[in-house]
Amino acid sequence: MLETERPDDAEVRLRPVLGVAPTVYVPALYAVALVVLLFVALVLPGIRNHGSMMTVVSTPPGAAVYLGDHRLGGSPGEFFVPSGTQRIEIRRPGFEPRVETIDVGGRLIGSWLFPRRHTLRVHLELPDPDSLVDAALLEYSRWSLGGEATGQYQFPPIARALGADLAAIDDGAEHLLRFARAALPHAASQALLADLVAGLATGPAGIPSPRTIASAVRFAAGQAERTPLLAVQFADLLPADSARALGATEWGSGAAAGRAALRSVSALVGERGLPDASASIRLVTGPLGMAFAEFPAASLVLAGQERAARGGDLPYPAELGPFALGLTEVTNAEYARFLAAIPEWRLSNLPSLVAARLVDSDYLGGVEPSTLDPELPVTGVS
Repeated sequence: MLETERPDDAEVRLRPVLGVAPTVYVPALYAVALVVLLFVALVLPGIRNHGSMMTVVSTPPGAAVYLGDHRLGGSPGEFFVPSGTQRIEIRRPGFEPRVETIDVGGRLIGSWLFPRRHTLRVHLELPDPDSLVDAALLEYSRWSLGGEATGQYQFPPIARALGADLAAIDDGAEHLLRFARAALPHAASQALLADLVAGLATGPAGIPSPRTIASAVRFAAGQAERTPLLAVQFADLLPADSARALGATEWGSGAAAGRAALRSVSALVGERGLPDASASIRLVTGPLGMAFAEFPAASLVLAGQERAARGGDLPYPAELGPFALGLTEVTNAEYARFLAAIPEWRLSNLPSLVAARLVDSDYLGGVEPSTLDPELPVTGVS
């Protein structure tokens, strides 16, 4: 029986290569591999992506950052910018865009681990704050028609975004208060009211500060003094516990009076929306023989019941001056007599009426009422 060689006793012997002994070329191969690894890890990233990491901070925040025509993201943010002379533009709606031409350098060795960094801070100028406020008011009022927010239906932070924008200018607080006074009647849900309060307290960094919180409190106190029935709105919007706490205050006790006024108005309104005979209404005859109901001036609390059915309108006080309402619709014959008495409103004067923005181009449907059925109501009137 042949004796076999055990694996533990086996030996591997490297042969010389081109006359170079293994003790020479093996360490050389390890050294080359180490150099390649270091090159790939430390040098190659600096060659392929030679540039700097740039942090862009704008006042106000939330501006779009462009490298040439390519959008990098929003500020504040950190972006890779290739080396060379680069054109960086910072844009935000309503503000003057800011363009910066920067010579960007780079690090060749170790850029993957320790990239060169650069910080760009810009202050955006707001040329027309009123336009920005008007646009925010329009957007805020549109969202007020949507009822309460839900898990799948949320409102955008309109007031908070405006507060951050206006905090970047010297007289921003005045413009923000103008927005708040006009937007308050449209705060028809908890989400919109919370956005309005947060917008009043928003500082330059997009977060509240002691100064902005104090400004929000002063605004609320001023509105409470000038508008006692504001408690009615808040009581309808706040959670039950908060509403009870509000009702226990001296200002909140006005909510009961406001609700009583609402019930009184509802009692005065009949099926056609006209107060009954107990409202001191006089019947009068106009100069063309038309019958009118003459209403006296009044202070009312308007509820907006149709929109309230969709989770919408809040009650608000209104001062109504005296007015008269026709008892019947205006007929073609009556409007023809009006045109004969005041010819400035005839179709022949249509260009002047349109220019004065009193009517549109469809006024009267292009037909003189005197040529139509005299007993039918006139149509196409501004």
